[in-house]
Amino acid sequence: MSESEIRTITPEELDPWIRAVESSFGWVPTPDHVELEHMVAQPDRYLAAFEDGRIVGGNASIPVDLTVPGGRRLTVCAVNGVGVAPGATRRGISTSLMRRQLENTRER
Repeated sequence: MSESEIRTITPEELDPWIRAVESSFGWVPTPDHVELEHMVAQPDRYLAAFEDGRIVGGNASIPVDLTVPGGRRLTVCAVNGVGVAPGATRRGISTSLMRRQLENTRER
């Protein structure tokens, strides 16, 4: 497994989180995308993997309503924004992030 520090981000760490996760898709986020992310972000639901003080991966959970049989609605967790920056892959970072996200979800 990875030796990265896995933790939630602070609001100030949102921009580097966006850059790290989007770089895993080979994409540079536009200012409009960053602005939108800031409008919807819940940093306590955003996890990051840190190495040498730099974010190298992340994921986020988003509360969503799910209708189940019988018409009852439940709030569940949708995992989103899963990525590890190029150069940090194949070391268990994504596995560690997902494990922590699922643990956090179970606690909620």
